[in-house]
Amino acid sequence: NLQRGFMAEGYARSTGRAGVACVVTGVGLTNALTPMASALADSVPMVVVSSQVPTFWADMPARQYNHFLPHSSQGVASSAAKRSISVASAHDVAAAVMEALELAQSGRPGPVHVEVPVDLLRAPVPIDPAPPHGSSAPKKERVPSAASASCRAQLSEAAAQLWACERPLILAGGGATNALRGGGKELAALAEALQAPVITTIAAKGLLDERHDLSLGTRLHILPHDEEGMFHKCDGILLLGTQQPQ
Repeated sequence: NLQRGFMAEGYARSTGRAGVACVVTGVGLTNALTPMASALADSVPMVVVSSQVPTFWADMPARQYNHFLPHSSQGVASSAAKRSISVASAHDVAAAVMEALELAQSGRPGPVHVEVPVDLLRAPVPIDPAPPHGSSAPKKERVPSAASASCRAQLSEAAAQLWACERPLILAGGGATNALRGGGKELAALAEALQAPVITTIAAKGLLDERHDLSLGTRLHILPHDEEGMFHKCDGILLLGTQQPQ
């Protein structure tokens, strides 16, 4: 179960698409918490589907069903996930998985947990003729909102401030690996336009070729103590997919 979690996380890291892991009741979920926590910290989209005791057994003493986490599996999963979804009907399984995939890849990406009792996994349900998730189904047209207009204004202001900097610096983190679909090419083009050196966190290592003239490598761990270095001499920092270091 631990390996399934890391395989799903690795798939998501390498493709940018949500990885999915199916684990068993109780210990399967607790073993998957490590890759889930890693995915949550690094904004990696993944869905973990765990089984649960049959619906008719949920209120019985824990000792009567092996590996049962009585009334606490969702609380355990929520500590390392964006959300934990519990399915109460076999007809809701497909919708819950679709919702989990959407949530895992929207906003700040991360892991989502879905819990399905084993008796619901065996229950027959009618086939939904709707197109599967990620298919070529028609998408809703995006309508510009006041929030997006405000965001564009903030971006314009940030761009103006960056252009005014004499010694700008770019700090790229793990979130940038998901946001920049062009990968290092987009980051390199931005750095070259600003003539800004680039430092990456460990989670973003490899996003920009470290042989690039503007790459300073993965040095975040030494920055707070580098009083004479680039971090303390710059007059503007662009944070991409990361938080400001303390």
